[in-house]
Amino acid sequence: MSIESLIQKVSSYDSSEYSKLLHKAAEFSEKAHSKQKRASGEAYFTHPVAVAQILADMKLDALSIIVAFLHDTVEDTDVTLEKISQEFSPEVSELVNGITKINFIEEKSDAVIQAENLRKLIIAISKDVRILIVKLADRLHNMRTLHHIKSEDKRKRISTETLEIFAPLAERVGLQNIKNELQDLSFKTLHPDIHQSVCARVDLLKSGDNHNLPKKIIDILEQLFKTHGIEARITSREKTPYSIWSKMKRKKINFEQLSDIMAFRIIVKDILDCYKVLGVIHNHYLTIPRSFKDYISTPKQNGYQSIHTLIMGPEQEKIEIQIRTEKIHKTAEWGVTAHWVYAQERETEGNSHSKQVPNNTYYSWIKELLSILEHSSDPTELLNNAKLEVYHDQVFCFTPKGRVIGLPVGSCAVDFAYAVHSDVGNACVGAKINRKIAPLRTKLQNGDQVEIVTDKTHLPLASWGKFAVTAKAQSSIKKAIRNKKRQEYINLGRVIISHALSQRQINYSDNILSPAAKFFHKQNTEDLLQSIGEGNISPTAAMKCILGNIKTEAPELDKILSKLEATGVKIQNAKNSKNIPIKGIDEDIPLQFASCCYPIPGDPIIGIHQPGKGVVIHISDCETLQNYSASPEKWVDLSWKKNNELQIYSSTVNVIMLNKPGSLATLSIEVAKHDANISNFKITSRATDFFEISVDLEVKGLTHLASIMASLHTKTCIHSVNRYVKE
Repeated sequence: MSIESLIQKVSSYDSSEYSKLLHKAAEFSEKAHSKQKRASGEAYFTHPVAVAQILADMKLDALSIIVAFLHDTVEDTDVTLEKISQEFSPEVSELVNGITKINFIEEKSDAVIQAENLRKLIIAISKDVRILIVKLADRLHNMRTLHHIKSEDKRKRISTETLEIFAPLAERVGLQNIKNELQDLSFKTLHPDIHQSVCARVDLLKSGDNHNLPKKIIDILEQLFKTHGIEARITSREKTPYSIWSKMKRKKINFEQLSDIMAFRIIVKDILDCYKVLGVIHNHYLTIPRSFKDYISTPKQNGYQSIHTLIMGPEQEKIEIQIRTEKIHKTAEWGVTAHWVYAQERETEGNSHSKQVPNNTYYSWIKELLSILEHSSDPTELLNNAKLEVYHDQVFCFTPKGRVIGLPVGSCAVDFAYAVHSDVGNACVGAKINRKIAPLRTKLQNGDQVEIVTDKTHLPLASWGKFAVTAKAQSSIKKAIRNKKRQEYINLGRVIISHALSQRQINYSDNILSPAAKFFHKQNTEDLLQSIGEGNISPTAAMKCILGNIKTEAPELDKILSKLEATGVKIQNAKNSKNIPIKGIDEDIPLQFASCCYPIPGDPIIGIHQPGKGVVIHISDCETLQNYSASPEKWVDLSWKKNNELQIYSSTVNVIMLNKPGSLATLSIEVAKHDANISNFKITSRATDFFEISVDLEVKGLTHLASIMASLHTKTCIHSVNRYVKE
């Protein structure tokens, strides 16, 4: 589309004052970018034009199109915001500023830069949601042309950011088409082989007798509705490759087990007809249990409305039916941008005053993002919390004073308390939900009013970690418990040493402990007292240092340490520190993984104290833990340290595959593609058509294992893949 055609298109639906500045904006941008080239070799100006075209297809207003033309001028050229304000308007300048990335002079990590730019974008979105829409169009065109970037690492970094941040944001404002394309383009870059495999399976599904299946079903449904006097427009849609793979991975199912690869949208004139259509459908076809969802009476958080039901269709195929009105359909397809479509229609009818920016109060999740900005102490925390915020469906609850608290679905009163403030969470002893006393583990529902009862002398309980959902609550609980245990051990160590000194008529003081703390490589005297209280350093060895009976120069240190270790004293140094990346327990305590469940990083874990073994690590839902239900004192709350994927872990999967040539080769090739290794395998069952094998894999963690299993699920020769669980 030429510039002239694009401007004519925008002017045809928007005759505001800004439409008269479209030519000027295009010329201004072309001049500013005149010396720049894209990675493809094209003139850079082709990018802002493409972004403007995407927005024009959504019928966004002329102001947004102007911002699309100018959105990279401040970031990539010598143009200033003041210049844009003078040439166009302060409003245009403010919107361009909201999209412009922050330029860092000092060196910062990619995570810090990403977090700071996200911080700026969130603040800008809260003022005008059009900034997000322009940014999404910008990202969409960049993803469409991503293959021109030579660096594979850069392509993957951009795709990961798109998948984690921008695709969920697109979904939050209801831009389903943009969300789907962003996800699929990212998926194709990050997992090209899996993407190709899923596409091949979909093509196979549509081949042969199924080639005309969608048209057959549409014809049958149209005739059915005509018989009942219902006017309806029916279209079909196909699930995207990323959506297919994501569901297979999430539900651990095979391609054949998916029930909504094919869906049909039935669009009628009003909401009453939606329910008439539903009645006709359910009266003529067998419905799949627990598949009915009414998003018309109860919309999703992003405003999405539709009736969904799953049936055994006319050709005995499982198909999803989506029922909605024409207006609801436009909103479902274009989300918040549908506002401008309706505004233009009303303007055509003579209501020109109706064209306003959509009210951001409906998108209350933006407020929660702003709240995260206030409570994030560092960029990494901001990035993690923001990702969590845009990913999860939410429940919105209220404090007694009316403050809105947004939490992930499944959150409880403890999560609410920590969302209010960490100090409130640490001190909470009870909760009133809708003015009635309720247990702290109670799951919250939309609209609940929650009052937290606190006691400043109270400390969090370890059991809270079993039902708290949010990362903030989990981390705060563990930190408080660690601090409490540490203080208890320090106090115990101080009592032990004080008693030993008093027997020698020596008064206790922290200064006396300094030589011993230095000898045992402790940062301070409190660390020394903690180790004494835990039993990791014997009081006798500590007293020898304190009384001056152990005096040594550095060259003789290893000999002394050996003598102390021979008497049972544990010395924590680089020679005997553990390499297992577990948090929540002293590094001197022996750790080992349970052979019944083979935990790997990413699994929720629990430790069990066992005499002679130290602490044995289990997955938190391992059935073996039932044997210790009567011994809560043996349980230890554990978690994985960050950067644990630098190590390799063993995990076993059971695979059932077709008994034909090439099946085993397919398995080994897929494992190798994911940089994993098969350390051992055993055929556990063999038949003429199938055989079952147990495969020991060396993986980096749960995410790595899940990716391998999802990839195997896409292969036609593999029937099922399940993680090994000891009976």
